Amino acid sequence: MNNNASKQLHQKRCVFVTVGTTLFDSLISVICTPSFIHKLISHGYDKIIIQYGKGSIPPSSPFLHGKTDPTGIGGGQSREGIYKDNLTGKSLSYEIYNFKNSLHDDMKQADLILSHAGAGSIMEGLAHGSRIDNDKVTAATPLIPHKKLVVVINDLLMDNHQTELAEALSKSGYLMMLKSSNRLLEDSIMKEIQEFQPRLYSGGNPDTFGALVNCFLTIDKEE
Repeated sequence: MNNNASKQLHQKRCVFVTVGTTLFDSLISVICTPSFIHKLISHGYDKIIIQYGKGSIPPSSPFLHGKTDPTGIGGGQSREGIYKDNLTGKSLSYEIYNFKNSLHDDMKQADLILSHAGAGSIMEGLAHGSRIDNDKVTAATPLIPHKKLVVVINDLLMDNHQTELAEALSKSGYLMMLKSSNRLLEDSIMKEIQEFQPRLYSGGNPDTFGALVNCFLTIDKEE
C-alpha cells in the first residue's frame, strides 16, 4: 500500500446515504447489512448517516440499538449510536433518520454520498462535491472534487427518467452509477468506488448546468 492510500485509510471519513422523499427499502436494507458495514470499516470509514425517507430500517439492523431522539419530521425518530465490527474490532458511529428540513450539513461532512437517482439529490450532491469550505480561497483557486457521488438506481420504479439522467451524468464522469442496490454487496465495489475519479461539477455555473441538461437531452440520439 502506498503512502497516500495508507494516509487515506487513517483519516476520519463519513458516508451519507439519502433516498430523499422516496421509498427505497432495498437500498436501505443493503446498507444495514453487517457485510456492507464491514466493507465501510475496512476502507477507513468511521461514520455513516442514513436518511431513509418513507421507508424503514430493517428490524434486524444493528442500527436500531442506538439512542433515540424524537425529532424526526412527520412523527419519525432519529437514532444514533456506535456499531463495533467483530471482524476488525473497529467501530462505526451512526445516525439514522427519516427526514430533515435540510440535508446540507450531512452532505457537507460526507466524503462519500450514496444517493437515489432523484434529480434534486443528484444536483445537490454534485454541488457539495466541488465546494471548498475556505473563506480565503480566490477565484483562481482550482476546484477539485473532494467527495464522491454514487447514485443507486431503484429498479422497482416504472419511470426511467431518473435512470436516464443518472446514466447521462455517469457517462460524462460526474458521478458513479449502480444499476442495483445489490452491487454494493459485491466484493470489488469499494475498490471501484475508491478508484473512481469524478469530473468536477462547477456549481452555480450556467454553462456547466447547460452542458448537463444537453447531455441528458441528447443521450437517446447517441444510442
